[in-house]
Amino acid sequence: MVALLALVALVLAAADVSGPVRAVVVAAALLSAPGLALLPWVGAVDGWVRAATAVSLSLAVETLVALAMIWTRTWHPVVAGCTVLALSAGVILVRELRSAAGAPPASRVRPAGAVETTAPDAAPLVERPWAVVLDDGRVVEVTDSLLIGRDPDGRAGRVLGIGDDTRTVSRSHLRFELDAAHLYVVDLGSANGTSVTGPDGAPRRCSPDLRTPVDVDDIVSFGRHWVRVTRGQR
Repeated sequence: MVALLALVALVLAAADVSGPVRAVVVAAALLSAPGLALLPWVGAVDGWVRAATAVSLSLAVETLVALAMIWTRTWHPVVAGCTVLALSAGVILVRELRSAAGAPPASRVRPAGAVETTAPDAAPLVERPWAVVLDDGRVVEVTDSLLIGRDPDGRAGRVLGIGDDTRTVSRSHLRFELDAAHLYVVDLGSANGTSVTGPDGAPRRCSPDLRTPVDVDDIVSFGRHWVRVTRGQR
């Protein structure tokens, strides 16, 4: 949606037209698109702080572009605005396309020398649903979507409340989502963010509002809490 706004504003800014609609659309895009393009790299924030951060980042980017153009004696307000909008739309579109095309990490590598065996007359195995094991030992199946937070909104579907006296977990912190074969975690713009640690032990910070694929035995950390992704067979 923000990328579309930036593209429409880019066309209007480049076009030789004037009027209140053009002014409002271009101003809205310039105040939001650059900051929202950069938010995933500066950390997740909640509510009005998120909006204020996006506006502040947008103004900072536009100031840097203006100073660079003035320094090189190429300053032109329309060119500066079009440059910022084009770069912002490009960054957002690439990130959304990468998220849409994402796939869970490759399956765990079998140790060298290990031999895969199959029982000769074993009955076909039926995969069990995805589940998460909480840090307090509870096991919760993920059969559709699962919203996790300190005080998640019950109207949003299936929810799981996390007791958190330290308030490091946001009210609606993250959501697990399923498609036909994969499980994903989505950080909901939480204050302290969400990260996924795979078998290599390196945490990957989740971009707000974008799907991050997870696999069996991945650790999803949020605030001072974590869950382990699991899936069995029966």
